[in-house]
Amino acid sequence: AWKDGDPALQASIELNFIQELATRSCLAATDDLSSRCRRVLRPWHRSKDAEGVDEMLFRVHSAFVFRYLSCANAGIRRRAGMLLAEAMPLQDPSLSAAELDDSLQEQFDCLKRMIKDPCPHVREAGVHAICRVIGVYWEAVPAGSIRTLLNTMVSPCVMLGWP
Repeated sequence: AWKDGDPALQASIELNFIQELATRSCLAATDDLSSRCRRVLRPWHRSKDAEGVDEMLFRVHSAFVFRYLSCANAGIRRRAGMLLAEAMPLQDPSLSAAELDDSLQEQFDCLKRMIKDPCPHVREAGVHAICRVIGVYWEAVPAGSIRTLLNTMVSPCVMLGWP
């Protein structure tokens, strides 16, 4: 219905279903409910090559996910990071190359902030998010970003003398 509908129907589905479900995945009372919301969104996250999906995901997620990644509630930060990891890379095909690079760098910066978060649950989600993004998009992620993310993740362990 979203793909084949008229623009008014598409906008309604985006706002009243997809964005609402994505928002609820961040604001869910439990991680289990958040996981179930993300599971419903997964077909869109996996269909980024379909026409219009990438642009729609960028529009829907950028409306709130970056704000939630810096809120005071650690649970919301954790769940927003998990959503970002599943939706990455969020990109709008209509952006210029420079704007697209800036947008991707902002997403990598969010992952890096998760690793440095004071809450261990957010840091754990950050590690999972970084590993997922690097694992799935190894060839597409710039080498400098991979190096920075891995150094940010591994350096504290080395400093503490962990095995």
